[in-house]
Amino acid sequence: MEEAALKKEFGALIGERDDKNSPNDQGEMIINIDEDKIKKNIYQPRHRFNDESIDELRRSIKEKGVIQPIIVRRIEDGYELIAGERRLIAARKAGLKRIPALVKDITDKKDILEIALIENIQREDLNPIDRARSYRRLIDEFGENQETVARRVGKERSSIANTIRLLELPDKIREMVEEGRLKFGQARTLIPVKDKNRQLRLAKLAAGGRISVRKLEKMVERGRKKKASKKQPGGKEPHVQYAENTLREALKTKITIKRNRKGGGKIEIEYFSDSELTRLCALIVEETENK
Repeated sequence: MEEAALKKEFGALIGERDDKNSPNDQGEMIINIDEDKIKKNIYQPRHRFNDESIDELRRSIKEKGVIQPIIVRRIEDGYELIAGERRLIAARKAGLKRIPALVKDITDKKDILEIALIENIQREDLNPIDRARSYRRLIDEFGENQETVARRVGKERSSIANTIRLLELPDKIREMVEEGRLKFGQARTLIPVKDKNRQLRLAKLAAGGRISVRKLEKMVERGRKKKASKKQPGGKEPHVQYAENTLREALKTKITIKRNRKGGGKIEIEYFSDSELTRLCALIVEETENK
């Protein structure tokens, strides 16, 4: 009953509106748009769609219609999709010729990516790899830093950093995450494993939830201890390795400590963009000033 009432209210809201409707104070309005006038845009954060999920949504749309409008913006020859690609695909498969859409007055490409990203995150539609790619695009293409991205999408900065680090994984493991065979926590646990063959073996073992994240963590840690015990003279001493790990966790980037024979050495801090460099400098300076 509630769903029927919602549909009735929504139907009354959009009615038989067309492009002649006036926008509200925010420059927005809901209209029915011919599906062939809606263009895909390059800033869509999703790269994969589950066929079974699409077909399930198609059946629902065929029976009840599109309950939640997609989001678009006007372009010269029609409309460009901002968010709701899955709904659009399913609606087309259901044979709909007109689709309800919220038309937003947006010209900034960064805003388009942010809205698409936030809408998908709020609906939990994005897999962790798509989310990581979107965060990285906001940083690399639009000059954002992790703090700003975290604030815009309503996440902790550590969550942004940990998600982006998934992009360090090999292609085969990233595909397992995209396909849902490997969970975020499992994939994150595998990041420190340097041996790519062992990393893939552990990923296959963890796929499908056959072992818990906690058990996977223990297996990774055992492997690291075993490798450390086999190190030849000249390898990193435990306290140096500890310092390296501590710095990596604090700065959320790759850290390498190189010692010389006299007991001195150097610390290498890797960064991947100008905004990342700015973030690291701010973290280091803030920590120094607080001492």
